[in-house]
Amino acid sequence: MLNSRFPPLFPRSLLAILGFFAAIGTAGLRVAIIPLFVTPLFDQVLTAGDLSALPRILVLVGLAVIGTSVLLFSQDSLFGREAATTAERWRKQIYQDLLNRRPGTLPGTSGGITGRILTDLKDVEMFIQFGVGSLVAETVTILGTLGILAALSFNATLALTLLTIPPIGILWLVGYWLRRAATSTQESTEAVSAHLQEGLKHHRVAKAFNAIHFLMTRFSVDNKLTRLASIRRTYLASLQVPITQILVFLAVAGLVSLLAGRVAGGTLTAGEAATFLALVAFLATPAQILPRSYAFLQQARAARTRLILLMRITDNMQSIEHLKSDSPGLELRDVTFGYQPTTPILNNVNIAFGDKGLIALQGESGVGKSTLLNLILGFLLPQKGAVLWEGQLIDQHQIADLIGYVPQETDLLRGSIIDNLRLGRPANETDTWTTLKDVQMDHAVRSLSGGLNYQLQEDGAGLSGGQRQRLAVARALLGNPKVLLLDEPSANLDRETEAVLIDTLIRESQYRLVLVVTHKRTLLECCDLIIRLSGNGSLETHRQIAAKKL
Repeated sequence: MLNSRFPPLFPRSLLAILGFFAAIGTAGLRVAIIPLFVTPLFDQVLTAGDLSALPRILVLVGLAVIGTSVLLFSQDSLFGREAATTAERWRKQIYQDLLNRRPGTLPGTSGGITGRILTDLKDVEMFIQFGVGSLVAETVTILGTLGILAALSFNATLALTLLTIPPIGILWLVGYWLRRAATSTQESTEAVSAHLQEGLKHHRVAKAFNAIHFLMTRFSVDNKLTRLASIRRTYLASLQVPITQILVFLAVAGLVSLLAGRVAGGTLTAGEAATFLALVAFLATPAQILPRSYAFLQQARAARTRLILLMRITDNMQSIEHLKSDSPGLELRDVTFGYQPTTPILNNVNIAFGDKGLIALQGESGVGKSTLLNLILGFLLPQKGAVLWEGQLIDQHQIADLIGYVPQETDLLRGSIIDNLRLGRPANETDTWTTLKDVQMDHAVRSLSGGLNYQLQEDGAGLSGGQRQRLAVARALLGNPKVLLLDEPSANLDRETEAVLIDTLIRESQYRLVLVVTHKRTLLECCDLIIRLSGNGSLETHRQIAAKKL
């Protein structure tokens, strides 16, 4: 089950188990301090006047205090470490799962998902670090205290227990509403994160069109909703402690009257009565801390549920026909695809691209050019038919080795040039420089401070558009793919840079299949084959003798 892939809110590692024992030990010693100190102090020292017993009492209490301090440190440090470890595992698992999804199937914007993950994980981390130990320690403290109280006066303890039923019911109800408020806060925070990422990513457009007011107006709506949700969540979380304090006070007031009568009747000593009242008063501390820890639990439960639901949104995997063919290279066999099942963009398409040559895809906007590339890349699955290589169905694990891809947006990452080119693939420096030379980018890289180790900013900021484009082509070629796919590679290039790109594509088409989506005449004139897609899902081909120059 999907739930089993995520760590539980109550961890089960060795460190966590040690933390649980530390919490139980802390609670036990805290409860023991009062009967070790109050009863003997009243009955032996104050009432009987035995001052010789005082040093022994103080030593025992001192040892209990030191033990409590050591165990409390162990509890907090162990659960703090477990919280950091759990958050690390969750971040890795969620990030990996999202990256493994098919492009275009993420459940929201990148900024919104990022904000959602970080906010939810923070709630989970806070609960494990501060809530788990407190829940265990304060629960054991209350149970231990009630046990000692029952030994002193069973009837009074029973009355106290019955009086705790209303607070428990109220706390459960407040916890339910708190969980709903936490979910609302997290959802609105996700929307705010999406606005922030969108505005900063498109900062140039916002300034160029003087759209600051427009963006701020949209942002303000979700920002206000986030504020209201956070206030509601805060009110509910803050409500639990005062309710508990009032109800505990009412219980103590009744118990004082009951105990006073038992002392007057001689069935309870003054020291036992003082111990009883001290323990009841002592219950006020866990009674305040426990609801706050319970609030942490409710928020963490809501966060964990949202994270699990995020991972539960899976790809709709269509069944793929297991077709075979004798055609060499890349082939689309009987491929039908549409974003709406009743309106196909590509209808029963059959294309044998071969294994070498420069082929262009042409057509009006929206006829399916980029969709066809996404089908070849496995980003989309055909509703009918299949994509084949050398007559065999292309396995998803083969795509990265078989196909090099140059998207319309270059999508360069923060980091060094060599990391952007390799993307974790094995490639030595000699091959890297050779590939840069093939795209006529080697001189430009050598001129940069650090060469291959030059640090790029987000989206390759600091390089020209042509340089970013050539790096994207080099990145695709470095793996020596059999197929090179390019989506409008020359759309925003000047003539000189476009000429360099065309020369590169012509040369590479002698060794591999180069499939390019383009509307630029200069590139179309150099292609061996032009495939024109029409709006009704059909296509026509035009083979030409290209005027290629190398």
